[in-house]
Amino acid sequence: MIIQASTTPNIASEGMNSFETGVSNKNLHRIHDVLSDYIYDDKILATVREVVCNALDEHQKHGIIRPVEVSIRYENQQYSIHIRDFAKGLSEDGIRNTMYCALESDKDHSNDAIGGFGVGALAPNSYTSVFYTHSHYQGTKTVYAITKDRGDDGKSVRKLYVFSQEPTDQTGIEVVIPIETRDRHDFDRIIKNFIRYCPQAIVYNNGVEDIVPEKARHVIEDHDFTIRLFAPSSDYDRYISYKMGAVTYKMESQLNIIKGYSTAHYDIVVDIPIGRMTVPISRESFDKTRHNNEYLAVVNNALQSVVDQDKEQFKDTDIHELLKTRREASCFKGKYFDFNKKEIFPKETRILDRLEQTMYGESPPAYEMEDGKYVVAVVPNKKSKDMWKNRLFVKSKEVTKNWLTIVEHNSMIDGHLDCQLTDSIRQNFIFRPVKDKYFGVRGMADKKDKSDKSDKKWVVQTCEGRSSSRWNKRSYDVNALELHNIAMSEMGLEEAGDLEEAASQMLDMNIDSFKLLEMFTVSDSLESHTYIWKSSSKTLREQMKALGWFIHGDAEYTVAREKLVEEQRKINELETTINNVVGFYPDAATSKAKLRSRLVKNHRRLYQIKAIIDSIKQEDSLRQKLLHTIGQCAYRWDAKPILRHEMRKILKLK
Repeated sequence: MIIQASTTPNIASEGMNSFETGVSNKNLHRIHDVLSDYIYDDKILATVREVVCNALDEHQKHGIIRPVEVSIRYENQQYSIHIRDFAKGLSEDGIRNTMYCALESDKDHSNDAIGGFGVGALAPNSYTSVFYTHSHYQGTKTVYAITKDRGDDGKSVRKLYVFSQEPTDQTGIEVVIPIETRDRHDFDRIIKNFIRYCPQAIVYNNGVEDIVPEKARHVIEDHDFTIRLFAPSSDYDRYISYKMGAVTYKMESQLNIIKGYSTAHYDIVVDIPIGRMTVPISRESFDKTRHNNEYLAVVNNALQSVVDQDKEQFKDTDIHELLKTRREASCFKGKYFDFNKKEIFPKETRILDRLEQTMYGESPPAYEMEDGKYVVAVVPNKKSKDMWKNRLFVKSKEVTKNWLTIVEHNSMIDGHLDCQLTDSIRQNFIFRPVKDKYFGVRGMADKKDKSDKSDKKWVVQTCEGRSSSRWNKRSYDVNALELHNIAMSEMGLEEAGDLEEAASQMLDMNIDSFKLLEMFTVSDSLESHTYIWKSSSKTLREQMKALGWFIHGDAEYTVAREKLVEEQRKINELETTINNVVGFYPDAATSKAKLRSRLVKNHRRLYQIKAIIDSIKQEDSLRQKLLHTIGQCAYRWDAKPILRHEMRKILKLK
């Protein structure tokens, strides 16, 4: 890459003295430390990036088609990274005076290669004090050792050793970098990430498989850069990578620089021509310059254009399709991106997302329409909204009409949309109050004879599957006798023929379980995780109480529940006592199942044995110590069984 220093012309007054600045020889070791160590934040990444890029540059320079080979090997109880190119290799002079001579480079005159600063080859010394270079050049393989150490004066010293030489028919350079065992997973991860989007031929063998760069799913040419789209690397996040050559630069990694999408289908890689942007000597990021910012703005505008073009196809979606798919997905799926429907149709989705239908199931009827418009029942946003919705659901089943419903909101005035909503909503929906005679739910009860309410019906709810989720609610339009018989049927009991028989059944019923108590209890609210019935009608609750039902929260219900709680406590206490007594005996001393059966039938004997066991546990006696030791060893695989007569002998000890 062509390297140019930024300069500003200076005009000096005539006669002024000037001097060139420089670095003294005694401080050259510090320059070596800076160039090969201190400039890198991530030593492992720098080691991989710089050495692999040098190999790729050599292939680019000499037109080598064969891939660069990278591998992790375990040899002689040592892990090492091997980076191998198959170019022409280097002579000793090239190794000594170019490759490993700081600030020397033959790449700073052209943008064909990513290098140019003359420091990348020394990057492994930022991670390790010694690494090796095998140069296959003109029939000879020469192994060099590059070391970093401290001299007698404490200053850093870098040396290049000729390790060995032998004949070869190969060409190219192999760099071998010993690594710590604890770092091999980090090297493996970084190498995989580095080559994943690499535009040049490279293969990585991690000891299990050969890994090559992924193939782009889509390629978009724009200006002088290329946008490549790849299968996502994460289930949650999508990234933009800016690459110049084979190097990925740290920039705005998340897709928050482009607007109007919900999720990208792909990871995005922008290939920028080498030299088009400037980088610092570490090559860990782009320079923060006005030129770079202007160019990145061009790139990001191009990405935004891709998003906008992908979104364009959804802007003409009609209201019928939006209504049909409102529950299926919240996004449109484009070629490259998912787009949130709320961003494209903000006003329409504000209404559509709040619509509910009155009939569900595998194949419910089509939404009810009138004069080509969908009929929507507007439910008042009051305490009675659930009552009206339930009445509408019941009526919907009776007449087999699948109406849409919506709860009144600030955007609604007396069931009509305000002026801020779109014409598409006005033209395709009719909004009517749920009390409108069109729906036929207002006069469900017989209001003419108010003195006789025995046959009047009310909406009652309960939860199915012990869940208060609205999808598990069951609603019934029933009178007192019908509700009683539904509960009797749920419990597998005989139904009553009239209210008098129902009251007699409740009088004879023994409420001996929580389920039975809740099944014959009615409340004014839906209790989650119970079988209790809910009715907002005070009249129905009074009728059920007259039959002998319980009203949730009143004195009779509280007494009955406390009685069941106390009985359950006693049962639990008895079970705990039986378990403690049975658990005291070693496995082979008696049949535990047989003993449990006897104790369940004879509570007096149970508490006698418990008293004896409690007494023994408090003793400081031989039998207590033996029994404690036996209990501790009972579950050892080599434990010997204790027979019944042996247990009797132990219990007789003092």
